[in-house]
Amino acid sequence: MPHENQGRVRALVLEHGWNATSYQILNPGFRHWLDPRGNAVVGYVAAGRTRVVAGAPICAEEDLPQVVEEWERQSSAAGCPVCFFGAAGRIM
Repeated sequence: MPHENQGRVRALVLEHGWNATSYQILNPGFRHWLDPRGNAVVGYVAAGRTRVVAGAPICAEEDLPQVVEEWERQSSAAGCPVCFFGAAGRIM
């Protein structure tokens, strides 16, 4: 079932997606977190309490450090560790 933010998620992927992993978050089974400003999206799946992120957050490259920090802070507050999978060099 499509979620209410599906259009925004797709728009962000089309605008900022930079590799094949970026487009994977449009597939069924992925959950999405939009940053408070709506300028970034994180696609992830839950593995127990761990949130496994598909690639790096999708946003303007200059916003990446702030988006990663906010995502990790929000996940930590929810008691969920984060694992980035296939993020390449963007968040190293």
